[in-house]
Amino acid sequence: MIRSSASPRRIFAMSCVAALMTATLAACSSGGPDPRKTADELAVALTEQDVSKVPTVEGGRVAQADFERIVKGLDGAKVKVTVADVTTDEDDEDAATATLNMSWTLESASWDYTTAARLTSVDDMWQVVWSPAIVGPDLTADERLRVRTAPADRGDILGAGDEGLVVERSVKRIGIDKSRITPDQVDGSASALAQQIGIDPAQYAKRVTDAGAQAFVVGLVVRAESEDALSDGELAAIPGAVQLAAEIPLAPSRTFGQPLLGVVGEATAEIVEKSKGAVRAGDMVGLSGLALRYDRQLRGKPGVAVEAVAEGEGSTPRAVFTGKAKPGKPL
Repeated sequence: MIRSSASPRRIFAMSCVAALMTATLAACSSGGPDPRKTADELAVALTEQDVSKVPTVEGGRVAQADFERIVKGLDGAKVKVTVADVTTDEDDEDAATATLNMSWTLESASWDYTTAARLTSVDDMWQVVWSPAIVGPDLTADERLRVRTAPADRGDILGAGDEGLVVERSVKRIGIDKSRITPDQVDGSASALAQQIGIDPAQYAKRVTDAGAQAFVVGLVVRAESEDALSDGELAAIPGAVQLAAEIPLAPSRTFGQPLLGVVGEATAEIVEKSKGAVRAGDMVGLSGLALRYDRQLRGKPGVAVEAVAEGEGSTPRAVFTGKAKPGKPL
């Protein structure tokens, strides 16, 4: 009879190891692939804004086309997405939920929030159940995101004793509101208004034609008390012509200190390009003199708002994020 040289303690330890390995192998074989891998792939793809290769459940929306539709109105903003957590459903081992941390870098703010992505196991492979709510908080199937900016209060240019030299003053913006006319009226109305306010008809007509279907295209800005403002009758004679009250930074008079103080007006294409995203078309910026030299200080940082917009006409946008404007500093 051969006796075992192993002690009872050693035999017990070996039995425990064998049992643990058996349980581990059984768990691995029954659990299948880890849903975390698919969740990580989704996070990377959203960051790169290309979800075309992420495994998604067949029969739903085309993920990449839907993603592009949703974020088109964010004007090229960048996003960083990470996986916060992945949990498997207690009642269904083939279903899981990934919690995603989303962080968008907008023009003057960072927009951070979390969303949930549903995952399902199909033929031992975890796939994403695509939904607009993965991209934006509580987005419904027919909603998309849109960013809007609101200009900051521009800093004043001050003189001796902090007397305001270039400050907000009342003006009238004269132009064509394309939402009020039909496409075949655009050229005629733009040319007629240009002749009325004394600017180049061909150039202005081209600007109006090239603008969006709902755009208001300014032809001339005049001081509120100026004789160059149009009468109600003159406006009514030109379809789409409007004159809107506004306030912009101006010196006490048209000629007061202009070479030194400079002027403020809508950003040129060159200024927009050089700003690398800090200035958009239509923004009010310094165009000459001190207004140009110290524009960054005077301009401040615009406010930003992100809205969820339903595709149907007449729907009311839903605000999902707001970042306050930072006023410019006086000079």
